[in-house]
Amino acid sequence: MAISPDPTVPDVVYLDEQAIDDIFSYLGHGTVSEIVERVSSQTEQAAEAGLSKLLVARLSDRSIEGEETEFVRTLDPIGKLAMLREALEQDDLLIEIQEEATEEVRKSLDRGNIAELDTGLLRTPIEEVEQMIEQYLNLTDTFDEYIEVDEDDVGEVEEVQEMISALNREGEILRARTGPNSDFDFVLSYNEENFRNRGLGFPRSGANYTLLGQVTMKFDEGESISLINFVDMASQIVDNPHEVQRKVADMRREFASAASKITGRDVSTTEFKISHPDVEMKPLAIYR
Repeated sequence: MAISPDPTVPDVVYLDEQAIDDIFSYLGHGTVSEIVERVSSQTEQAAEAGLSKLLVARLSDRSIEGEETEFVRTLDPIGKLAMLREALEQDDLLIEIQEEATEEVRKSLDRGNIAELDTGLLRTPIEEVEQMIEQYLNLTDTFDEYIEVDEDDVGEVEEVQEMISALNREGEILRARTGPNSDFDFVLSYNEENFRNRGLGFPRSGANYTLLGQVTMKFDEGESISLINFVDMASQIVDNPHEVQRKVADMRREFASAASKITGRDVSTTEFKISHPDVEMKPLAIYR
């Protein structure tokens, strides 16, 4: 579901306004107001491309004094997103992935590319567990007057919550998977403050979202980032280096098994790290 001139307004769940502004400014050689000031004095025949060309077209039929200023004022973040996407598409700078993420698709991607794809989204298992624990504790706290609550169970859940909170781990991560037979995942490091209209249960299981993002890194063979510092945790339990590696593998399996039981889905040990052939992407916008 690409953003287009279609009157149907997309439900924008996530929008990195600063990143959109930066790309807008880079491609247009200036901020929106500067571009408008520059192109408003040019003709339609001016040798412009991308954003400047689009703005010339938008302003070409505006003859009333002050309309340019009004246009800038009303070009809100969603308007910038739509215009940026249109400019990228016109200049063949937008890679539209309309199939599952195959090795061939991966080879075609380079750092800095901006791609758009329809995809399912997954939180990391740790974030899923955190959310479920929080929901459970909120429910028991809210309805403890009406239902019998086992204090021992609540205590155990709170201990797990404290343990997870103390983990040395990476920040908020989403995995974008275009289909069950995808050869790799897009891994998204997001900023919580950029969410808007997220809705209940985001990301919903089985739901498809449209992702506009910029490729930041393709992991080579042997490269990996652990989302949880299992090595540090294992080193506090065993001393022998060989035992540490074995303990790390055991802990990954234990965490995956526990997360599978809590979340109700089959959690793989690979979800606790980012590694080849994953592709890291900076999400610019997520919408439906």
